[in-house]
Amino acid sequence: MLFPAPSDLFKSAKNDLIAELKLSHNVGGVSKLKSEQARIQEEEDNRKFRRFLETFTPENYLHKVGRTTRGPESSTDY
Repeated sequence: MLFPAPSDLFKSAKNDLIAELKLSHNVGGVSKLKSEQARIQEEEDNRKFRRFLETFTPENYLHKVGRTTRGPESSTDY
């Protein structure tokens, strides 16, 4: 297994840092960049969670349970 040379890792980290600093300059500072990135990530997480919750409606649950538990031995009389 080949590992990148330490100089390549340094160049990569340096380029990442430079790119982040350039972005932060456009946004108005490193702290604003970080908070903006956190806000965007939180919005994306909220969208994913809403889509996830949409799949778990009572109708979907009853439909799925009804499909999996009905068989010759199951009874609907409670």
